[in-house]
Amino acid sequence: YYNMALESSILQWTGSTEGVDAFLSQPEVAFDATNAIERIAEQRWIHLFMNGYEAWSEWRRTGFPNDFVQPEGRPVPTRLAYPDNETFNNAENYNAAVERQFGGEDSIYGTVWWDE
Repeated sequence: YYNMALESSILQWTGSTEGVDAFLSQPEVAFDATNAIERIAEQRWIHLFMNGYEAWSEWRRTGFPNDFVQPEGRPVPTRLAYPDNETFNNAENYNAAVERQFGGEDSIYGTVWWDE
C-alpha cells in the first residue's frame, strides 16, 4: 500500500509514473517496517507540501519529518495565533483564554493542551 500511495502521489503531481521504481528503491524512501510510521508520515508530508496548513497539521500530528531547518534559530510554529480582531471583538474571553492556556502570551510557539 505504501508503494501504491507513493506511485499515486507521483502520478498526481507529475502526470507520469516514470521513475517511480528508481524512487522507491532509494534506501531513505523504501518501506521499512521498523520505522513505518516515520516513512509514511514523511511521504504524506511531501505529498501535502503544496497545501501548507495540511502539511503543517500532519507534522503536528506525527512529529515527522523531524529534521526541519530552523531559519535564524526559530522553531517551527506549534499553533495558530488567535485572529487579530479577537482582542477587539472578544477581549475578556480572549485575555482569559490566553492567560489560562499560555501564561498570558499569545505566541505561535505555545503548547496547546493536548500536546503537552
